[in-house]
Amino acid sequence: MWNAPLQAELKSLRERASPTFTYAQDLIKHNLVVFRGGEGALQVLPSLVGAVPEARLNLVIYYLKQ
Repeated sequence: MWNAPLQAELKSLRERASPTFTYAQDLIKHNLVVFRGGEGALQVLPSLVGAVPEARLNLVIYYLKQ
């Protein structure tokens, strides 16, 4: 489990990110899944495979752990 201050900081960054700066929002979504130990991976990572290079690898890792 990851700590609450980190979660709060990522939420704050997500809220402040410009809607036109989608890469930052995608990266934050990706990192939230990773920091949560894969929680929500199937909902978030498939849509990020083309946007965040590490998303494909983390999706593979998620499937291997299952």
